[in-house]
Amino acid sequence: MKGKWILTVVAGLLLVGLVAGAGLALANPKPLEGRARWEAQGIRDYRFVLERVCFCLARGPVVIEVRDGQVVSIVDAVTGEAESDGFALAEIYGEVSTIDALFDVIDGAEDAEVVTVSYDAELGYPTEIYIDESFLMADEEMRYLVSDFALLD
Repeated sequence: MKGKWILTVVAGLLLVGLVAGAGLALANPKPLEGRARWEAQGIRDYRFVLERVCFCLARGPVVIEVRDGQVVSIVDAVTGEAESDGFALAEIYGEVSTIDALFDVIDGAEDAEVVTVSYDAELGYPTEIYIDESFLMADEEMRYLVSDFALLD
């Protein structure tokens, strides 16, 4: 009797693992369509608000201005300051400070257990990125929220 119970539990766990694994494959979108739409626009001058939702410093929101594809300023969206908690926002947000850099983050997360991305329907930039590198680690999840995107002259 005890042997059947253990066998049933093991079989159930295997089934749950297979179903969960099948779901993971669907949760990892390829960013090619969004990136292609973004690159087709040829946008080099823009401003947007970026917020990081994570267990990390200086989560934001921050206002990032990009001219000719290069970051010209990153400031706290509330205070207008270039520092938060004594840290330079340009250093903290440097790796995700342009739309192209956000696409690079998506590309770099191809081995993560979960990657979900939402894109702006017209311009193709990511509006929300969620990455969970591993179900076995706590507090490494990262969410990026892009809002208030504006083209600059």
